[in-house]
Amino acid sequence: DIPRATMYYYFSGRDDLVNFQLHARVKISEGGRSALVLRASEADGEVEGYVLPINSSFADPAKTGSVVGLTDVKTQLIPPDTWFDLRVRCEDEAEGTRLGVWINGVQFNDVIDIERRYAGGRLALEQHHEGSVVEIARLEVELLP
Repeated sequence: DIPRATMYYYFSGRDDLVNFQLHARVKISEGGRSALVLRASEADGEVEGYVLPINSSFADPAKTGSVVGLTDVKTQLIPPDTWFDLRVRCEDEAEGTRLGVWINGVQFNDVIDIERRYAGGRLALEQHHEGSVVEIARLEVELLP
């Protein structure tokens, strides 16, 4: 079982993120798991939004490059303790909300949420469990028109 009692989040100050592109330089420890949560909101202690795991070796089958609940990458793309460039695009289109995920310039996910589960919100960084170490050397958010 995952020790949920140690999970916590860091939230952006802005709570109006809808259409944006994110660029980050990221590294996750051996056995670590973290996540970026797009269009995040919090109610009754629960965080909701589009969850993009940062996971190279944790037992969770959804690895880096996944969009949880929509499409999972089950292959380890980045070894633990290795810096990589992450780019994410989140944008509403006529068909739904499109989410794209690139790792080191290669696109690994392009999915449309036809249900538009999350309308807008914050950016959240999840600290998943004690002993999990995620490092972010750079994080930039570009708003899209």
